[in-house]
Amino acid sequence: MLDPEVNAREVMAHGYPVADSRTNALLPEEILNDPILYPAAESLDALEFGAAATLTDPNRAELLARFKSA
Repeated sequence: MLDPEVNAREVMAHGYPVADSRTNALLPEEILNDPILYPAAESLDALEFGAAATLTDPNRAELLARFKSA
């Protein structure tokens, strides 16, 4: 999987995105332009990720505290 050519074959067979520019250089344009695999940056900007979302939303913080105490 560390070899870009092997990884590119895996991407084409299984359809998952990769962040390795060496692998992306080997992929066909239709895969690189697929919005399901590679969504536009403006679509991702509105999403909340990880600890920042938990720390800023009291409901999520309470849910996480309950989960950890169980």
